[in-house]
Amino acid sequence: MKIIVNGTARSYKGEVTVAAVLKDAGAQVGRVAVVINGEVVSRTEMDSRSLKDGDQVEILTYAAGG
Repeated sequence: MKIIVNGTARSYKGEVTVAAVLKDAGAQVGRVAVVINGEVVSRTEMDSRSLKDGDQVEILTYAAGG
């Protein structure tokens, strides 16, 4: 299955969760926001939410500034 992550196609075999995609991308659940096909995903869903072929995932990193 192909998932688009931050504009780049990635291939996965079998069922894949949001948490697995984050791990693959080197991101930590508590330090990012995730949007799938335009819908924000809550942190409580990340371990259980399965992705489908063609889903578009955006991983947004928090940035502090002043």
